[in-house]
Amino acid sequence: QMRQVMESNPALRQMMNDPAVLQQVTEMMRNPAAMQQAMRNQDLAMSNIENMPGGFAALSNMYRDVQSPLED
Repeated sequence: QMRQVMESNPALRQMMNDPAVLQQVTEMMRNPAAMQQAMRNQDLAMSNIENMPGGFAALSNMYRDVQSPLED
């Protein structure tokens, strides 16, 4: 399932092959404070995107293309 999503989303595939991203993910798994900070940063970024013209539509498209297939 994850492989299928990565094949259909080149940006996601590139991100998952980035050693810096993998290091950040590993740090968040080991450090709850780092995970909380990342979640706060993500919430703020999504709020900022949502408030931009067309931002909500962009977030909806991202959810449809990335998150929703993982839930199926």
